[in-house]
Amino acid sequence: MATNAMPPVGYICVFAKPPHPGAVKTRLAASIGEIEAAQLAPLGLRAPASDRFTLEIFRF
Repeated sequence: MATNAMPPVGYICVFAKPPHPGAVKTRLAASIGEIEAAQLAPLGLRAPASDRFTLEIFRF
């Protein structure tokens, strides 16, 4: 096996609901508030992958 081989290329598709207050992170919202929890919800989608992948976010 060549040592300069390119790593495999793949795609990951993530579907998520818009972060509407009261509809996302409901357990967290009980302690910090619905609006604050909704503001934190998108961060959970970006943080795990951002250090390993280039993210392209499309909103429909």
